[in-house]
Amino acid sequence: MEYLVSTWFGTFVYDLSGLRESRLEKKDPKAIAQRLKAMKGGQILDDEKALAAGKKLAVSDARLKPLGEYRPDDVIFTRLVPRPEQFGYDPALLHSAAIQLAVEETRNVIGTRDKHVMQAISALEEMQRSANLLSERLFEWYGMHFPEFAEKAEFEVMAREVALYGDRETMAKHLEWAKPIAEISAGGDISDTEKQAYVSMAKPLNGLYVGIREIQAYIEKAMSEIAPNVSKIAGPTLGARIITLAGGLERLANSPAGTIQLLGAEAALFRHLRQGSRPPKHGILFQHPAINKAQREERGRLARAYAGKIAIAAKADAYSKEYIADALMLKLDARVRQIMQ
Repeated sequence: MEYLVSTWFGTFVYDLSGLRESRLEKKDPKAIAQRLKAMKGGQILDDEKALAAGKKLAVSDARLKPLGEYRPDDVIFTRLVPRPEQFGYDPALLHSAAIQLAVEETRNVIGTRDKHVMQAISALEEMQRSANLLSERLFEWYGMHFPEFAEKAEFEVMAREVALYGDRETMAKHLEWAKPIAEISAGGDISDTEKQAYVSMAKPLNGLYVGIREIQAYIEKAMSEIAPNVSKIAGPTLGARIITLAGGLERLANSPAGTIQLLGAEAALFRHLRQGSRPPKHGILFQHPAINKAQREERGRLARAYAGKIAIAAKADAYSKEYIADALMLKLDARVRQIMQ
């Protein structure tokens, strides 16, 4: 019986008399880092396969079970511990390789597309809050000069038109619908100084609305590619928010339906646990039109139904990559009809 031992710097075959064969790794941090990564991932290395060929071996590493008899408790393995110095390896190589591996794994985690979607949805929410705040200020300010226009125009339209035309008279020349209300406007006159001031405010606000639309388009496209099942059931924007609250697509896929149902309601849940208040029925899922438009007594059951299907959809998106949303939607629609009856 021979014994197979694999380390960060090489693979070794021993018998009771000592070392029989060895295959050493290159003395390069990158090569050692790749070796460590493969071992961590449960792979059998090429040098391990080569040394095991045609031999009757014992192994103590579960990863190496296909190569020999698995003996995790065999005391002989405690004596078969090759030291890197014996083979000319500086332990500092292991330190450099570990750093290399950590950098690579960090890069891989940060580089996943769901992390970009998480940043995008957070940016979208911050941009929307900023746009609403600035639009209210522009509404107040421009309303002093042209209140009728400010009352009729949506915030985004107001920002765009004020940035383009500025004062009431110029607005009336270029916008047909603004002409009759400009003639009877109760707003005060302004100087070029005031005009330039609120145009200077409206221009970046208009750019902010353009950016919001572009970020929304990015989220819709990205969600259709990385999480098409979740996107179909929850909608791309709400789906991105759910992924963000879960901490990523893979973490969402590993979350039970009950957890998904209460994402965004953590404060209410802790209040229930600590103070005995009523438990929450839903969290951010309340933003789904089917839930927020339903009767109060139906929302909890609807949220539970949607959370269950999102849990299945996330697993498909994260692992199998199969598109199963249409089949899920058929079952979900049937359950929704049952709840609404």
